[in-house]
Amino acid sequence: MKESKDYPAIFLDRDGVVNKDIGYFTDPTELIIPSSSINGLRRLYKAGFKLIIITNQSGIARGLMTEKDVRFLHNIIFSIFKYMINFTF
Repeated sequence: MKESKDYPAIFLDRDGVVNKDIGYFTDPTELIIPSSSINGLRRLYKAGFKLIIITNQSGIARGLMTEKDVRFLHNIIFSIFKYMINFTF
């Protein structure tokens, strides 16, 4: 059996922590990730933390967006992280 390794991790809420909370995202062009978020995430990542982003998207249940829409937005966010933070998944 492979031995597991412990990693320090931090759980971050997406809206209002990682990106500016503008309510329900229906247009990905409205995405704003403040430079302070990028800088903070970069510092945590370089310090060895696993960054875990959590989000509760009630807009899906309300019919304002689909799961596909949310995945598309998350792919944009992860692409930004990969470029700006040298983040790996």
